[in-house]
Amino acid sequence: MESEKVSKNAVQSYIKLLAKKSRTEDYEAKFVDWYADLRKNAGFSTKHKSTTGDGGIDLILESADKFIIAQLKYGEVRRDKIENFNHCILNWATREKFESWLANEVTSVACKQAYQSTFRKLSEGKRRAVWEFVSLNSLDDKTFDKYENVLRKDIPKSFEARLITAGRLNYYVMMERLGAGPTEPLKVEIDRNTTAVFERTVKGTKVTTYLCVMHLDSLIRKLREQPDPQAFFARNVRLLRKKSDVNESIVETFKNDYDSFFFDNNGISFLCTDVSTQADTVEMSEPAIVNGGQTVNSLLDVPTPRAARVLARITQISDQDQSTKNAKRFIDKMIFSSNSNNTMYPWDLKSNDECQVKIAGNLFERGVFYERKQREFELMHKSNVKLRIDSKRLAQNIVICNDDACGSNKRRACISQTNRRRATIQGQGRGDK
Repeated sequence: MESEKVSKNAVQSYIKLLAKKSRTEDYEAKFVDWYADLRKNAGFSTKHKSTTGDGGIDLILESADKFIIAQLKYGEVRRDKIENFNHCILNWATREKFESWLANEVTSVACKQAYQSTFRKLSEGKRRAVWEFVSLNSLDDKTFDKYENVLRKDIPKSFEARLITAGRLNYYVMMERLGAGPTEPLKVEIDRNTTAVFERTVKGTKVTTYLCVMHLDSLIRKLREQPDPQAFFARNVRLLRKKSDVNESIVETFKNDYDSFFFDNNGISFLCTDVSTQADTVEMSEPAIVNGGQTVNSLLDVPTPRAARVLARITQISDQDQSTKNAKRFIDKMIFSSNSNNTMYPWDLKSNDECQVKIAGNLFERGVFYERKQREFELMHKSNVKLRIDSKRLAQNIVICNDDACGSNKRRACISQTNRRRATIQGQGRGDK
């Protein structure tokens, strides 16, 4: 299955949708548009969009080998809505049921024409059907499993049905943010007139670094206001280690001795595409925290942030320059050199490579969470995916299955285990246990 790709405009639309509290019909339509845009980047064209009398189908998308037939809900996920969509799926199981449903429940002529064309291609075996009930809201694991079973009840084995909630949507967006942070600027308070600026050209790449004394409470407050604070760590090659002496010390100092926090902490490093400074504020475009993620993530849950200060190093490299090979090498070296509080390995630097993201996307669609970064699975537990494999274990299995030096017995055992896992994944895709 395809690895989802999300454009920057789609990411920005998603954030605005999450942040919007009013749930009007206008935003229902925008949610449908955003989802169509998301799938468009993965090779799907829009065949049908919601209209009055559509029979409960909001969106049909078409690719070279499949249709995605979806119902999207901006508001609360309710069991009766999922039951209704399951009823809709069952009506596509046979031609007799389909014709009856088309005559009695679909009043739009345009929708009837689109559905008949879709059904004909499915019947001829030219496409396969993937049914999706998509919600912008979150569900706990127990409720998610229960609702997904309702969605898949009695559907044909040739159909695939998915329940997609905020956790999965968020993961799609997180995967895309490997090259930049959120699209909207981040404005943070700093000590007045403390900014120093250094400019240098490194192998043809213009690099500007700003050093300033940042108000840590201002940064934490700004991140908490975001619908998805973890977006700022997407460029980082590892995520929060929840239990370590370093992190416990960070929290302890922040709570009890914040006056000395500036001197005890190594600071926070940002990477961005543009910087604007005033006397007492700094604003960053497309900001990403590339070092100091342990500090910031450790303090996100501290109840009452105090007026602590932290040294901030902001590296500005234009969006165009960041795409060059020399700039990527420079950024990788900067990240690796500055991350030392907790152990980091050379393979961590590859966690944001395009091939790693593609592997993660394809396995995620099959119900397996591929952990590219340290502790990523812990932070993304709401993605509603329970099977997990990390990059190191996957690499070991690949080597064992392909290396003659490993011996035939070990290779056969590995292949047998892989086949059992594949059968489990495929069974989940059909709704089997």
